[in-house]
Amino acid sequence: MVRFYNNQCGLQAFGQANNWNYGLWDYWARFTSPNKNVKVYVGAPASSTAAGTGYVSIDTLKTIASQTRNSFPSFGGIMLWDASQAYANNRYDLAIKNALVAAGGTGFTFPSCSAPAWSAGTGYSGGSKVSFNGYIWQAKWYASSQPASNPNSEWSAISACSGGGSTTTPTPTPGGNCAGVAAWSSSTAYTGGAQVVYSSHLWTAQWWTQGETPGVSSVWVDKGACTSMQAAKTSHPSEASSKSTVSKTKNSRFFKF
Repeated sequence: MVRFYNNQCGLQAFGQANNWNYGLWDYWARFTSPNKNVKVYVGAPASSTAAGTGYVSIDTLKTIASQTRNSFPSFGGIMLWDASQAYANNRYDLAIKNALVAAGGTGFTFPSCSAPAWSAGTGYSGGSKVSFNGYIWQAKWYASSQPASNPNSEWSAISACSGGGSTTTPTPTPGGNCAGVAAWSSSTAYTGGAQVVYSSHLWTAQWWTQGETPGVSSVWVDKGACTSMQAAKTSHPSEASSKSTVSKTKNSRFFKF
């Protein structure tokens, strides 16, 4: 069972490629786990009082369960915390059970790889979908790397699939203007929205960060190759450019489960 509540990748994040990560667990179940018959259950709170975050209405949970079941062969079902709260919440447990039973038990049929095949050397804007290595992937943000099943990947697997994908070539995302933007420095603290230049690309911080390398840490969003480098400069801990804000106080940070 994977707990999809009380964390950033909870049920409230379903459909958000940069948070919802069931695809990681499906890949693990199919290709990493020594038990090839293992199933991945979605852990869900049975009522609004059962967890701090992650509770969704029964209709929303039905949608999540149905779509996940139709997208990933490792899906095993729903686990609720806990039975007493599910019972008191208008038989939340029975409602999701009936929904899964009504969907039938005919086995898993792989959806077709309907997204365009991933193309090396192409830049993809956030939300773009590609087919690669038996999965349909969605870009969490600007993506140029090969889709990979790891938490730091620019891509999130949103469905298993069969076939090679279509051959439509997406339009590359244009790079940002890097003029006047300071080069990234490991000793500088950046707040959300700050921009830096690293490896000839423009990067934007999603939240407070220090010492986390662009392209390695998910805190940085790649905005594309620089179209202008004329005024880019090296930054130091004591200075801030007009486009990057230095923070002296370390705020809270987010971690994925």
